[in-house]
Amino acid sequence: MELTQLEQFKTIATSKTMTEAANTLHISQPALSARLKKLEEELGVRLFDRNNNKISLNEAGKIALTYATDILNTATNMKSHLNAYTMKNSTIKIAFDDPGPMWYIMPNISMAYGHELIKNEFYKEQDEISMLLNEKYGIVICSHEIHHPSIICKHLIKEQLYLSVPMDSPLAKLKEIDLYKKHPSSLALFSVGGKYDKQKQDFWHTLSSKIEITKYSDYFIFNQMIRNEDITTTTTKIVRQYRDDGLNRHLILINNYETIINYYIAYLKKEENRLHDYIQFISYIMKIID
Repeated sequence: MELTQLEQFKTIATSKTMTEAANTLHISQPALSARLKKLEEELGVRLFDRNNNKISLNEAGKIALTYATDILNTATNMKSHLNAYTMKNSTIKIAFDDPGPMWYIMPNISMAYGHELIKNEFYKEQDEISMLLNEKYGIVICSHEIHHPSIICKHLIKEQLYLSVPMDSPLAKLKEIDLYKKHPSSLALFSVGGKYDKQKQDFWHTLSSKIEITKYSDYFIFNQMIRNEDITTTTTKIVRQYRDDGLNRHLILINNYETIINYYIAYLKKEENRLHDYIQFISYIMKIID
């Protein structure tokens, strides 16, 4: 007995005629009649009362239909669960608490492993431990170290802020700068939210009495602004990989501790083998810019 036989039997049972059932199943009526006869022979009982082309379930058929429906529903549930299991084990979900690493990592990893296999999300103020333990995400890239016996957490990169100034700026001779001691007169900043932006809020607020700071949330407008060679802005090791500020720029490392942030990669110990290639790839592309 096969699932196909049970599906055909159920279709016949819920149709008014054999012709209607055959049309629904896209097979010929003689072929369908032959398959129904074979099923009845296997079960050792007639399932329908026949009257010309009309058929109706008899009492044995009603019993058989109950079991057939249960079997088909069980088979459907099995397929759904297996599909979910397959998707879970073939799709990698990555969560980021900052857009900077996300905008650099995701295009690279998607290109390497395929867009359909990699899903990502920028999250705010969530419990990373629960996110991993509940297997909502396979990998979390976050700005603080995670401590849990079931979780592996490794340092990924020390992110640092740079002042991006025009080549003819008086500051262009510097390699490093303490913005409390020396600073430009004005500064254009692109604000995207996330932990790094939040960390620097008090720092920029303190400097706003000394520097005219303009913040942009629209990237198109900001990108047009920094193409102006007179504009001073900031960038980072990661941002430099995907944002082009133009050729006539000099970068100065900002050495104020408030502008330094560390990123970590975290995942479940039990998932280490499955995620190994992805973790190695992320670690490699971060190492080459560090």
